[in-house]
Amino acid sequence: MSKETIEELLGDDIDPKKKKQLVNWLFKHPEHLETYALLKAKKVAKSMGAKTMDKKELDEGFNKILRRIKRKSILRKSGVAAAIAILMTLSVNLYFENQSFFPNTSDLVHVSTTIGEKKNIILPDGTQVTLNANSQLEYPEIFNDSLREISLNGEAYFKVIRNEHKPLLVNTNSPIKIRVLGTVFNIKSYPEEKHVRTTLVSGKVEVIKQNDNGEVLVLQPSEQATYHKESEQINVETVQSENVISWKQDRLIFDDTPLSQVILDLERKFKVKFKVDSPELLDYKYTGTFSTIALEDVLKLLSISSPINYRLADNIITLTKKENEIK
Repeated sequence: MSKETIEELLGDDIDPKKKKQLVNWLFKHPEHLETYALLKAKKVAKSMGAKTMDKKELDEGFNKILRRIKRKSILRKSGVAAAIAILMTLSVNLYFENQSFFPNTSDLVHVSTTIGEKKNIILPDGTQVTLNANSQLEYPEIFNDSLREISLNGEAYFKVIRNEHKPLLVNTNSPIKIRVLGTVFNIKSYPEEKHVRTTLVSGKVEVIKQNDNGEVLVLQPSEQATYHKESEQINVETVQSENVISWKQDRLIFDDTPLSQVILDLERKFKVKFKVDSPELLDYKYTGTFSTIALEDVLKLLSISSPINYRLADNIITLTKKENEIK
């Protein structure tokens, strides 16, 4: 209630009568002065071209304000109006002057995809990104002077504009970070999967493992680094990179892929859920290419190439083992 009231008070198009009521409310509730001061400071500073702050930074800045003034004393001697003015002045000064609290970033842009959806994105530097299904990408409206830092949750294909002086750093939902100057690569980092896979198509990338040793691996074209979440180990192998990025052309390519992974890929591609009656089925591996993806075609492959029956009802696919074919 209090936050919404203050935000309404700060609105540009607020009705004068309503504004008077809100001001009276603020006078009756001086415990909300700090929130008002900081929100007002942020609005004023932003209108003047200042950098933005996140919640943690706002809290740190406000704590510093509290250390610089004795709020209760101000309220007694000068009243609520003076407290508002002083708090706002200090907030604005802190906003501009104390850069240790406020890093050189701009507002963040959030892009997401749903099941079965892909999106093409152009980052502020011209880097091209294709975001796969059920994924999220976060990046600043304007990169700072030294680093192009973004965050990925899911899968994406990157064609990075080269900049020798400003590397691109991709954070994932794991201890793995990817650093590049300019290259083409694919990252698959879904939270529900046991691995984070980085595949280099061309150029060079650094795979950084955030641990005590700060392990860094440099990949060459057609190499894939796989981070195993359970063991916290990384292994590198040579792969067919065109197969890894086949999802961009709406193709599914399975190459000795266990059913457990096949299921995850299909659930993100189609609006379905799988139910597996027998856990041993998850270890079966499949190889196949689907140029025109149809769920029914994939299910038929699963049934023909392994002892599996399937049943589809209400977007739930139940997989069962064929009788007398699995010991």
